[in-house]
Amino acid sequence: MFPNLQHFAATILAQTGASPGGCAEGNAQLIFPLAMVAILYFIWMRPMSKERRTHAQLLDSLKRGDDVLTSSGLFGKVADITPKTVTLEVAKNVKIRVLKTSISRRAEDAESIDKAEAASKAPQK
Repeated sequence: MFPNLQHFAATILAQTGASPGGCAEGNAQLIFPLAMVAILYFIWMRPMSKERRTHAQLLDSLKRGDDVLTSSGLFGKVADITPKTVTLEVAKNVKIRVLKTSISRRAEDAESIDKAEAASKAPQK
């Protein structure tokens, strides 16, 4: 419909009757959307990138013998690691191969979370 952004802006300006020279009022209208973008970045995007970074560090630090929890809820011990997959021993002589990205956390971390939740749910005297 509009071959480029300048054509679109000229059409909008023509419909509103504003001059394309710009004015202070037009600049003031840009402050609110820019502030919203900044707020969304700090509330939503930045924590997500921080979480991705810590997950990548976790995957890079995996080694044989680590107890891990997968995103599907399986606990296992790392038996072998390749660049894309991890072989987990989930029981004696039972090994499964999962994508490396499906490892959500170390099992020690998950167990400490479970203990903290159990302690918070315990009846207090």
